[in-house]
Amino acid sequence: MKLLLFDIDGTLIKAGPSSEAAFEAAFEEQFGIAHCWGNTEPHGRTDPDIVQEICVATLGRRVSEEEYEELTKGYTSRLEPILASCNKYQVLLGVLRLCEELHNSANAALALETGNVEEAAYVKLRRGELAQYFPVGGFGSDHIERAEIVRISAERAVAHYSIGDLVPSRDVIVIGDAPQDIEAGKAFGASTIGVATGRYTTEQLKAFEADALFENLEDINRFFEFCGLKS
Repeated sequence: MKLLLFDIDGTLIKAGPSSEAAFEAAFEEQFGIAHCWGNTEPHGRTDPDIVQEICVATLGRRVSEEEYEELTKGYTSRLEPILASCNKYQVLLGVLRLCEELHNSANAALALETGNVEEAAYVKLRRGELAQYFPVGGFGSDHIERAEIVRISAERAVAHYSIGDLVPSRDVIVIGDAPQDIEAGKAFGASTIGVATGRYTTEQLKAFEADALFENLEDINRFFEFCGLKS
């Protein structure tokens, strides 16, 4: 059995400016400050890490747990309607077919490893009709560190799919578009696939020594071959 842990943004989908817009609206309502996002770079990072950076830059302090929970609730409640009208949202090349093929494989189990908080993750996936392929995962709402999210995802997936003592193992494969995905996967002892559908090119991802590099997820035969699966 192969356990495949997928990142979301830049790997499965692109959500355009939806996350930024939803967060800015929530932040302005809670703290009365508009355009808080500024030059924040979210790529490959976890939501709690991003939120606290913005709060320090804008408010001059980290927010409390209660403030963070209120802010996250405001953000996720706004995300779905904003995504619904976002014409820049896209499911990335090959993703729908790959997910369907993996879902139908007797030897593959799918889960998420994402910096998104759980509710936001599934809002984004539902927009692209992908949520049904990922019944479990690790999320930014579980931990601020990506490596811990990978561990949590793998443990939950093993329990959900009843696939025995699989982790840590090279039979766990982390798929993502950012160096943080590769680094977190390697820290866990997993195999890693870097996909150049986000901010980073294959040449840039190569420096982080992913076990395989893909321009996109259209080449299903090569993907299955690397994972040791039959298509």
